[in-house]
Amino acid sequence: MSVEAWKNYIRVKAPSLGLPVESIFLQIKRESNWNPKAQGAAGEIGLMQIMPDTARQMGYQPEELWEPIKNIDCGLKYLAWIKSAIQKKANWLSYEDLMRLTFISYNGGIGYVLKAIENAGSLASVEKILNALQSTRIRFDLVMAYSNAVLGELLGESAKKKSANSGGDFGISRAWIDAELNLAEKKIKDALEILERVQGKIKDQKEG
Repeated sequence: MSVEAWKNYIRVKAPSLGLPVESIFLQIKRESNWNPKAQGAAGEIGLMQIMPDTARQMGYQPEELWEPIKNIDCGLKYLAWIKSAIQKKANWLSYEDLMRLTFISYNGGIGYVLKAIENAGSLASVEKILNALQSTRIRFDLVMAYSNAVLGELLGESAKKKSANSGGDFGISRAWIDAELNLAEKKIKDALEILERVQGKIKDQKEG
């Protein structure tokens, strides 16, 4: 089968699971560049770079992941499972924010995201969840870049519909901007603390 045949399959399968078709295309492009023989350094397999343990969790054998359609089926099933798990914890999320957290979970681990939702509290916003996520061991900058890349057109469409809550015509959500600013502030604070300690040591050495 060709890439176009796989895309046609996704065009039918993804909507039935409530998943955005174009985002799945972008995700596979990012994960494997549509190479069904791709294998990651940590053991990820095939088009959607699925871990063997994840395949078993979804009812597939790892060797089946080398078959493109089964790999896609497994990946979509896993995304739908993640989406459902997040919805149970935060059923007030917009579709855009739900899919952002879904793709972050796919890339960085759902445990971190569910913990962030819990830590953010019952009256949380997506901004609070993203802020709480920065306090976990997840690579926040990497998973945000990943989610922005695969959300693609979905972010642009949302920005047009909710211009008052967007970052302009570039498809950047307010949640992403706020999270990036918070991350930058944290890095600056950490850098200043390190600088202060270094200056203290230099001062001590001079006085000694």
